[in-house]
Amino acid sequence: MIDVEAIIDGIKVFMTFVYGDHVLERRDQVWERLTRFSTTRTGLWFMIGDFNEITDHNEKEGGRRRLDNSFLPFKQMLSDCGMIEFPFTGNMLSWVGKRAGGSTVRCKLDRAVGNEDWLERFPHTAVKYLKLWGSDHRPVLADILTKPTKRSKSFKFDKRWFDSEELRHVILEGWKSVDLPQKQVEKLKEKVECMYDNDDATTEEIAVALKDYPMLLRQRRSFGGKKVECFGFEREIEILNSFMQ
Repeated sequence: MIDVEAIIDGIKVFMTFVYGDHVLERRDQVWERLTRFSTTRTGLWFMIGDFNEITDHNEKEGGRRRLDNSFLPFKQMLSDCGMIEFPFTGNMLSWVGKRAGGSTVRCKLDRAVGNEDWLERFPHTAVKYLKLWGSDHRPVLADILTKPTKRSKSFKFDKRWFDSEELRHVILEGWKSVDLPQKQVEKLKEKVECMYDNDDATTEEIAVALKDYPMLLRQRRSFGGKKVECFGFEREIEILNSFMQ
């Protein structure tokens, strides 16, 4: 565990980077140490890390069902320290493992929390659970914000479009067009493929990523008197086929 004092926006804060030991007895010692901090600590306090523990059955999928009282030490520590969960996006089941027999278990072992003073000063702090990559734990990203992030204008999408054979034909033919500006199409291509590879991306999110496509069709043009050659759109056609069927 690493516990530091830091200055953010001229304000002194406490930040604790936690690792809850996988051995229960040693993990209880971590909770005891954090609770001792809380008895003398005042001001803004933030914790983040792999706590190796969950607060209830809703934070676990698969495996044996635990006794209800097994959650109490962790929950009591969070309560004694005045910790509150931040809003989050992504898959909160941050750890994935295998048990004997090949069964899969998923748990929310990683989290970020803060006390009331922290939330008062940074009311828009939010957590993102990122994609699993090279580890059995998802990276956890905490955005420390005093103001909400600006959002782009909302895009309205009608799921009934998926049932339109005519629309499907127009889009598929458009991908084959040689008149689309190459750089813009390549950017859109990368954006769609990133969404496609994201195991948390939904069909609606992919549709939002494609919202710029009609604009590109309207902006078709030639550069230097030569038509722009577009190629490599087989993947896009596969993507469209996959969620428009």
